[in-house]
This record gives sequence, structure tokens and C-alpha cells, in this order.
Amino acid sequence: RALLEKARSELFARLLNEQIPYNARVVEIGCGTGQLTNFLAIAHRSVLGVDVCLNSLQLAQRFKAEHGLERAAFAQMNLFRPGLKDGFFDVVISNGVLHHTADCRGAFARISRLVKPGGYVVVAQNPAALFAKFGLGALGPFNTNGLSQLSGDGEKLTLRDALGNVVDEVTYGLGFPWP
Repeated sequence: RALLEKARSELFARLLNEQIPYNARVVEIGCGTGQLTNFLAIAHRSVLGVDVCLNSLQLAQRFKAEHGLERAAFAQMNLFRPGLKDGFFDVVISNGVLHHTADCRGAFARISRLVKPGGYVVVAQNPAALFAKFGLGALGPFNTNGLSQLSGDGEKLTLRDALGNVVDEVTYGLGFPWP
């Protein structure tokens, strides 16, 4: 119950949960203690959480076992040599991980091969960590004009750089696939 409440209160987890369809095959690269992996598995998805830290994975596995989450799985592996079939997953998620590697571009290229054609790679990054490591600001920020979430079908999102220049615009629609 605490996992559900925590995940639903966080925008990133809530949006992923709303957008990733049931029965999707998902891999979370750098899952840590598996909170997001376990949360996403609740909604009848097959979710694999991978990380290099065995202690974190043991906590994730313990939570999974204690709560009977059958569609979550965990494995220890290096993201540069994941031991997973390329083109297998509907969604590949990496949240706050790539900046910890010595080769961010290589890490992104490697995890991108895991997604099947027509699938999605979702990379999230803490802007402060990005700036600390590279001296660069992240694109964004995500601005909902004071709202805590998107209002619904047809909402237009504009991504701007630090100077205010429009980098991209999408119209957000309900359901899958994402824009």
C-alpha cells in the first residue's frame, strides 16, 4: 500500500503507469531497490529491473516476495553488457543512471538496442546531477502552468532550452502510443 501511495504521488511514476499498456515488456536499467519496477509490475506488465548493486537488488527481491508480485523480476548486470535480447522490450527505462557511467552516449546507445521497433526508450535525469557532471542544463523544465499533472487529451507541451528557444513541441494524447 505504501508503494502505491508513494508511486502515485510522484509524477514520473504516475505518468509511466498511465501510459505503459498492460502486458507490456518493460526493463528498468539501474533499478536500485526496485520501487519503480515493482510498482509497474502491479498493473499486469512483465517488468525486469536490472542493476549492478547486489544489495539493492536483494532489497527489491525481498519486497517482491513479501508482496507476491509475480510479474517483477530482478537481475544483476552491467548496462554495457546486459545479457538481454536486443529488440525484446516494449519500453526501456533509465532514470538517473546514465550520468554515472564513463560513457553516457555509449550507455544510451547500448540500452536503446534493447527496445523493439516501435517501442520506447524513456531516459530521465536529475537536472542538478547533469549540470554537476557536464556543466550543461537539461532541456525543459517541464511546466504545467501550476498544475501537478497534464490535464488530458490534446494538451500541447513545448520543450524549451535555457535561453527560451523552442526545441520541440508535441500534443499529448491519452493512451498508447505516446507522441
